[in-house]
Amino acid sequence: MMSSQGKKPFKRILLKISGEALCGQGSHGFDKQGLSDLAYSLKRLHDLNLEICLVVGGGNFFRGAQNCDELISRVGADTIGMMATVMNGVALQDALKSIGLPSVLVSNKSYGDAVQGFNAHQHEEDVSSGKIVIFVGGLGIPFLTTDTCGVIRALEMTCDCLFKATKYPGIYDADPAQNPEAKHFAALSYDDAIKYQLKAMDQTAFVLAKENNLELIVFSLFPIENIVKIIQDDPTVQYTHMN
Repeated sequence: MMSSQGKKPFKRILLKISGEALCGQGSHGFDKQGLSDLAYSLKRLHDLNLEICLVVGGGNFFRGAQNCDELISRVGADTIGMMATVMNGVALQDALKSIGLPSVLVSNKSYGDAVQGFNAHQHEEDVSSGKIVIFVGGLGIPFLTTDTCGVIRALEMTCDCLFKATKYPGIYDADPAQNPEAKHFAALSYDDAIKYQLKAMDQTAFVLAKENNLELIVFSLFPIENIVKIIQDDPTVQYTHMN
């Protein structure tokens, strides 16, 4: 389990996934096959003795920043989005349980007995013991994305690397869907990502990652086994490495 540059092994990672991971190639809600594929990919990582944390988005149900208007405020929209991530976390935890993987569901806010309150020391013990720690509810406050949450949780949990799953195989200098000539970056500095305002993550997340020397790999969510191949240094998978 070597890093993208072959310099050091990854012992503990944080995987930031969007809600789309739970609806497969669909656009909304849950897809049983998509949920199963994700669970089995996590099992393959777990079987490699990798310690795994996750931050789950909620875009398969609701996107806060895209749904605020004169009827729903940004605060209200972000709150709905945070609750959507909780639904995804509960579904993913059950999927993991069905294949024998232990996990804990964690949030800054109380969402009933199913979700534990965040305690960095306790959850470091959880992940060290082989449990997958699933973070839901974002950071519990509006105006901050799940990307920023992913960076902060990766730092709090002393992860070796943050894996950010997107719809593209890494970062480009333009949107590949709109510009077929867009240039892919195999490696990229945080300074350049911030300078050119690249959209793989929000600027707050980039700045936090840079200031704390967090290693980052941006890769395509689909096919879902990409994460396993990257961990195993499969040269056929394209991604962007940042530090």
